[in-house]
Amino acid sequence: MTAEPINPFSAPNWILDDGKLGKGKSGRIDASAAECAAAAKALDLLECRKLSLSYTLKAMPVAGFRMRAEVTAEVVQACVITTEPVVSTTREEVDVDLLPASVAPPVAGEVSFDPLNDSDSESYADGKIDLGQYAFELFSTSIDPYPRKPGSELAEPSADDRAKLSPFAVLGKLKGK
Repeated sequence: MTAEPINPFSAPNWILDDGKLGKGKSGRIDASAAECAAAAKALDLLECRKLSLSYTLKAMPVAGFRMRAEVTAEVVQACVITTEPVVSTTREEVDVDLLPASVAPPVAGEVSFDPLNDSDSESYADGKIDLGQYAFELFSTSIDPYPRKPGSELAEPSADDRAKLSPFAVLGKLKGK
C-alpha cells in the first residue's frame, strides 16, 4: 500500500481542464490562508505567509501544453542553530511539456535522466492539469533546508565539553563500576 501524495493545493481553482484551454492560458493563483497553513504543516515550517503560482500554458502542435511556471512564497522557518524564526522569500521556476497520458510515451524498463537536457515532459490524466501539484513541488524545493538567522554561529565546544561528550568517557565511567 502506497501513501497518498501530500498536496495542500487540491481545490478546484488549481485544476485546469485541457479541453477548455484552447491555444493556452496565463494566470496567477494565490494560495488561501488555509492552503498556506496546510503547506506549512506538510513541510514542517513555522508559517507560510504567502504563496502564489504564476503560469503560462501554450498549446503544443500535436497535443499537450508547454508550461512555464513560477512559485513565489514568504515563509518563516526555525533557525537550525538558535531555533529563532527566520523569514525568507523563495522563488522557483519550471519549464515543462505537459502531455496527455494517451499521447505520452510509455515508460518501460530503466528510466534515464539527463540533467543537461532542457526538454522535460510529464503526463497528465483525465484531461485535468493539476497546477496544485506543480505548485507544491516547486514550493517544497525552493525552501532553504538549513535556514540560519544572520549572525548565528555554532560555538566550538570547550576541551572539557569535548571530554564529557566523548564516547570513551562514558565507557570509562562504566569500567569504573
